[in-house]
Amino acid sequence: MSAADVIVVGAGALGLAAAAALRARGREVVVLAPDGNSASRVAAGMLAPAFESVLEGLSAADAAILRRASGLWDDFAEAHGVVVRRDGAEWRGSEPSAMAARLQTLGFATTDDAGRIVVPDEAWLRPDQALGALGQGLRRVAGRLARLEGRAGQWRLTTQAGAVLQARQVVLATGWARLDCGVELPPIQPIRGQAVVVSGHAPARVVRGDGIYVVPQAGGAILGATMEVGRSDLVPDPAVSEDLMG
Repeated sequence: MSAADVIVVGAGALGLAAAAALRARGREVVVLAPDGNSASRVAAGMLAPAFESVLEGLSAADAAILRRASGLWDDFAEAHGVVVRRDGAEWRGSEPSAMAARLQTLGFATTDDAGRIVVPDEAWLRPDQALGALGQGLRRVAGRLARLEGRAGQWRLTTQAGAVLQARQVVLATGWARLDCGVELPPIQPIRGQAVVVSGHAPARVVRGDGIYVVPQAGGAILGATMEVGRSDLVPDPAVSEDLMG
C-alpha cells in the first residue's frame, strides 16, 4: 500500500500542474495515470485569452478573468521550468478592423503590423516540453482508478490492477472520461477536436483566422481545429484534415 498527502488522478495539463504546484508547497504527491499520451500532449499549446474571448463571444468580465489567468503563467512557468513564448498572435481572417475594435472593447491591446491585427501578449508553449517539465521529480504510479472510497481526510484508491493507494486529499483531473469508481461525479461533456501537424517553415507567431489557427512547432506548425461538442471518438476525419490544409 502506498500513501501520500495528495494523490492526483490524471497526468494531463491540469493534473500535472496541480501536482507540481502542490509539491512546490511541500506536499507529498503521487500522480496516478496510465502510461501513454493524453489529449494535453497533442494540443496546440496556445495561451490565448484575447482571441478566445472574441471568438467565444465572452463578456468583458469573463475576458478579464482569462486575461488575469494568462498573466499568472509567467511566474508559474519560471518556477517549474516551462518555456512560454510571448510572441503575440495575429489575425488574418475577415474584417480586421472589426476584430481590432472587439479586442480593444474587451480590454486587450492591439498593434497594426502591415495591416495585420496583432495582440502582443498572446502566448504559446510546446505541450511536450511543458508536461515534461511539470512532471520532473513527481512520483508516478501507472494505472487506472477503479475505486475511490472514504471521505475528506482519508481516501483509499484501488487501481484496476489491484494496487491500493491512500491519501488525505484526492484531485481528480481525468478530463471528460466517466469514472466508474464508486463515487458519483458530475458529468463533463466531451468536445472532440482535430488538428494537422505539418513540417517545414513555421510562422513567426501564432496566426488566427476564420475557423482556423496555425501554431509554430519544432520543424513546422499545427493547424487546427474543429470543435464537435458531445463527440469523444478518436477516428480522424479525412475531410476535416483536407479542409484545414486547404
